[in-house]
This record gives sequence, C-alpha cells and structure tokens, in this order.
Amino acid sequence: MSEDIRKMIDKVKSFNQFINENVGRTLTLYHGTCEGNGKNLIENGWKPINIGYGGNMGNPNYLYLTSEPEDALWFAEEKGCNTVIEITNIPIDYLRPDPEDEAGFTMKELLDRIDSSRFPSKFILTKPLDNSHFKSYNV
Repeated sequence: MSEDIRKMIDKVKSFNQFINENVGRTLTLYHGTCEGNGKNLIENGWKPINIGYGGNMGNPNYLYLTSEPEDALWFAEEKGCNTVIEITNIPIDYLRPDPEDEAGFTMKELLDRIDSSRFPSKFILTKPLDNSHFKSYNV
C-alpha cells in the first residue's frame, strides 16, 4: 500500500473518531451585536438568509460566533454597540470554523482549543436555531 493511501486512511480514521467522540455534543457560544439585532435574535431565533449582507458585510447565510463573551463584546464594540448574546445548546454539526478568522483550522482543533485554553475559537452557525437558544449576556 502506498504512503499516500495510508495517510488518507489514517485521516478517515481520525475523522470518524472525532465524530464518534462528539456525537450529541453541544456548545454555548457568543455573538456581539447591537441592541436591536440582539432583541430580534432573542425573540425570533436565527435562520440563514440568501440576500444582502450581514453586519460588517458578513455573509448573511452565517451567524458569526465566538467561544468567549469578551471576544463577542469586542466585535460588538467594532460596530459601535455593546450587546452580547449567549447562544446555548448548539449542536456541533450546526457549526463550521469561521472561514475568515479560522481559515485552515479544523473543528477538532477549535474544540481542542476551547477545552484547553481561554483563547477564543470562532465559528459560523449554518443551520437555523429557534429563540429558545438565545439570551442576553452581561459582560
């Protein structure tokens, strides 16, 4: 068996192990925004939209999230705001690494970072969540 094929098999085994270890795992993450947008999330939840742009010209198909509330506050302050929303019980399979801030990192690497340090990991939410997941967070 060639070395390239062996490496590919090892990658598949590692990915399958990651999935098995994280089935059913959920995360609590944070989103920095302005007061009106925060109230909208708390009242209505979130779902991807296919038109326009999100805050800071972000992709409206994603809700940008971080593992640390202080990091979310920094993003809110970049918009001239100070609202942080806590999003609880997010299924792992609803998330992907933030394609801008976490380019090149895997979900496993981001989860390991959360588990081992207070250095923020950044994600995008890609599937709808109802309002029961959203609440205001006081930093």
